[in-house]
Amino acid sequence: QENLKSFKECFFEFCSKRISESFEPHLNLDGKLKLTELTDKFVKQFELLEPFGMGNDEPIFEIKTPEKSFITIKGIHVKWEISDNLEIIGWNLARSFEEKLPSQMAVNLGFNEFRGRRKIQLTIQDSRE
Repeated sequence: QENLKSFKECFFEFCSKRISESFEPHLNLDGKLKLTELTDKFVKQFELLEPFGMGNDEPIFEIKTPEKSFITIKGIHVKWEISDNLEIIGWNLARSFEEKLPSQMAVNLGFNEFRGRRKIQLTIQDSRE
């Protein structure tokens, strides 16, 4: 107890010399996607990389936030209907996206089958202003 103050001072001095200013987490992206270039064929070939998991992380791609408006699902989720065959979904993001829309998003890529209809779906993992 008597050395705690001295320890704190030495510890903070040590850390300030060896640790960068920012502790902001960094997301490693695997590439950029253009929404206009996404096709069923591309996603099918992408699925050949599965199964994802330990030692084979699911790729995360950067996209620009669409200029069109999103819809809110159940007041908590966001969804962009880009085309008849392409959608972007963000689980539990309505509140933050209504406050400020990001300029870029990090997404996973796959298919979504719902009520007999199959679409390319990008699932938002993170975003940046």
